[in-house]
Amino acid sequence: MLGMDYNGWHAVAGIALFAPGLFLCRRNSWSVLDLLAAAVAGTAPGIWALISPQVMWVMHMPDHVTDALIHFATAAVMVVIAVVQIRRDGGWGNLMAALRTG
Repeated sequence: MLGMDYNGWHAVAGIALFAPGLFLCRRNSWSVLDLLAAAVAGTAPGIWALISPQVMWVMHMPDHVTDALIHFATAAVMVVIAVVQIRRDGGWGNLMAALRTG
């Protein structure tokens, strides 16, 4: 898929990131935190894939650089969406205030 190795781990990780988002999207503050956490969660394996073609010391990924770039691009899109929502809510302070008030 798009020049990267798509395997069962990608499917499990996708569900693990997507399923909580369905619940957390009910509130802006929750969804922003979910997007930022998902961006970090996607960047970490991207860094690993960029460094080594042997991911998790088990799977050989011949397209590891492309896989890393897709991870970084997806994380960047998530951060951009989070920043847009933060600006729409009037800044980080307002977003955190909404998180505290429940």
